[in-house]
This record gives sequence, structure tokens and C-alpha cells, in this order.
Amino acid sequence: IGANAGGYVIPLASNFTKVIAVEPNPLLVEIIRRNAEINNLNNIEIVEAAVSNYSGIADFYIPTYGEQVASLDRNWPLIKGESISILKVKVVTMNELISNTNVNFIDLILIDAEEQDIKILENQKQLFLKARRIIVETEPYNVNKLSDILTNNGYLIRFLDGDAEHGGNLLAE
Repeated sequence: IGANAGGYVIPLASNFTKVIAVEPNPLLVEIIRRNAEINNLNNIEIVEAAVSNYSGIADFYIPTYGEQVASLDRNWPLIKGESISILKVKVVTMNELISNTNVNFIDLILIDAEEQDIKILENQKQLFLKARRIIVETEPYNVNKLSDILTNNGYLIRFLDGDAEHGGNLLAE
């Protein structure tokens, strides 16, 4: 979730039967498609949407300094005060995403969704019933809430990099 240009999607596709790349930015979706074609990867399904705690259409804020940093949250620190373009994007919940892609088991889910991690994970029972491992890129101010959500759903957590004071990639398994 938050596949960006496919920096994780493409390498993971050679290690998993199916990879679902979720990315709302059409420019980045096209980069993922081209990279999949170039690498002859037929097991990547691309979902052009953002994921949050609601469904519908929302403003997606892209700073003019770079397509690869964007958020549904206009006040996200990396874009606050920056010149932006606004793109209308489809938004789905995690439960909808799982239902729509007919997934029975999730070996690994990566979430890099710029201020949406808690919203994505709150009250998403289908995800916790199906996901073996979850990696979430998080900010320090979200670590406690995120840790509570994951541990309350039976996961053990640890940082792959970073820590509670600085944020980083949190692994739940």
C-alpha cells in the first residue's frame, strides 16, 4: 500500500506468487506497469487507489517538487506549506481491498501511506485474520497507537530500522 514507483513491488514479485501493488498516483502506476513488463513479471496486480478508513473520492496532495511524495493529508509535514497539485483519487478501506482482490491469505503487506497507517489499520478485522506479517513505515508520533492496534490483534512487533523515538519500519508478525 503506497507502492510508489514499485521499488519493493518489482523485487518482491520474484519471491511471491502474487503481488498486489496499491498506488493512487497514475504516473507512478504507469511506472510500475512498465517495470513489470520490462522484467516480464505477470504476477503483479495493480490497484489504482489510496487506502484509508473510508471509501469514496478524495483529494490527493502532490508537491510540485516531486511525484513520489504525496498524501491524502494536506497537513502532512513533508508537504505542509509546499506548492502542490491536487488529484482526485479513489479511496478504499483495507477490508474492501481484500474483498475486491479475492485474497485468502496475505504473507506480507507493506504500508507506506504517509499519515494513513493508523487509519488503514483501525477496525480492519479481515486484514488481521489473513495477514501473517505487516511492515508499516511510521512516524514517531504514531508508534504507540500503531503498536497498540497491532499487539491488540495478536502481533508481536519490532523495528526493522529506526525506533520508537524516530519512527521507521515496524514489523508485526
